[in-house]
Amino acid sequence: MATTRTALKIIERAFSKAGIKPAEASLTASEIEDGLDALNDLLAAWGANGTLKGVNPVMNPSDEMITPREADWALKSNLGVIISGEYGEQVNKILLTEADNALSEFLSATTNLDQIPYPSTLPKGSGNDQDYDWYSDFFEDDTEENF
Repeated sequence: MATTRTALKIIERAFSKAGIKPAEASLTASEIEDGLDALNDLLAAWGANGTLKGVNPVMNPSDEMITPREADWALKSNLGVIISGEYGEQVNKILLTEADNALSEFLSATTNLDQIPYPSTLPKGSGNDQDYDWYSDFFEDDTEENF
């Protein structure tokens, strides 16, 4: 399910996670611009490597981004890591772990296992849905019947 979020909400949360600004503090125009640039860099990188496809660059902080709900945590925490580095802050180990876990959870939630090819040597019932005769051999080179 896709949820609608503004880029500003993601940027504000990333600054908060990075420890640069408390959640209740407003970001300056230059911080918002930095966050927007970093967010677009992250979206471009994830689009190029296939992590998050089909999300266009964000032009204005008030623009709505339509992303899968599973991507929000990964975007916020990974953007927080990027912003920490850009602002010369020591990246918090907890934030690094969170960013890694969030990305792993996002990838797990959005990976389609139906697209993974199974080897022909895998017996039916273990994921192999190729034409298979239960009474014939599991392996192509095996000439003996199993039953």
